[in-house]
Amino acid sequence: MELGANRYFTLCFTEYLAIGGGGHFALYLDGDLLNGSSSVSETYANPCLAHSEDFEVKEVELWGFVYGSKYEEILALSRTETPGICHWSMSNQ
Repeated sequence: MELGANRYFTLCFTEYLAIGGGGHFALYLDGDLLNGSSSVSETYANPCLAHSEDFEVKEVELWGFVYGSKYEEILALSRTETPGICHWSMSNQ
């Protein structure tokens, strides 16, 4: 399996958070962050990341990164948005 075979890096909804893809998620956490699963994903060419495919979540640690920018408009917008795990924006092209 080729590493980076697709661009399914992250998928985030209120119902779940998924990382990797291509048939199976490398890591999947339900919306309550209580249960999860892990499998081989084409995106990362990873093995199962847990002792078994389905598991109960014991602890979650999430990180976010903020960086400075010379574009003040973007910085101003980022200060007014509600913090969250993911931010999706779609525009018609």
